[in-house]
Amino acid sequence: MRINQSSKLTSRKQLNYVTLTVVSIFISCNLFAQKNMIGIYGSGEWGSGRGLRNVSGLIYERKITNHFGIETGAHLHVSKYTTNYSSNATASGVKHYYTNVPILFKYYSNIVNIAAGPTLNIFTARNEFNKPSPIQLSEYEPKVKDVSIGYIFKISKSFNIKDKFVLEPEVNLGNRFEFRKPNLGIGASFKYKF
Repeated sequence: MRINQSSKLTSRKQLNYVTLTVVSIFISCNLFAQKNMIGIYGSGEWGSGRGLRNVSGLIYERKITNHFGIETGAHLHVSKYTTNYSSNATASGVKHYYTNVPILFKYYSNIVNIAAGPTLNIFTARNEFNKPSPIQLSEYEPKVKDVSIGYIFKISKSFNIKDKFVLEPEVNLGNRFEFRKPNLGIGASFKYKF
């Protein structure tokens, strides 16, 4: 009988310690974490033989602890494919528009911030330009997936501007559309803390 009571007492103490630890972690995360941030993002990316590609959009960031957070957003990505098939000097081509939704896990330090994670890419539009009438431009463009998954890895540095604003230039490496042929990008985000 005594053994049973002491094991109940021990398990009750363990439960109290676990509860106290969980509550302490929750309180410290909320006390020391910065507020949410929302802002705009712009980047230029080079790679895969396609030249410079523009990426722009909205960004949302939540710092969960002093060193860890999550970054996401909605970015418009434009890929341009050209051909000089026509007899005139004007290049013909196609633009593909994608909406990228990155889900990045971010590590913060005083020196640099590091973020990495997958991106969900949704094909949203196709636009032909300078098309000669008898030519089918679809022969000169790559096959398009409606939805694809890629990755991105980036290193950035945050600069506080006043109390509520942050400027964060970055260098990124990855491919938003597949897990090979990485692209190099340079960009920046301008964020508002709330």
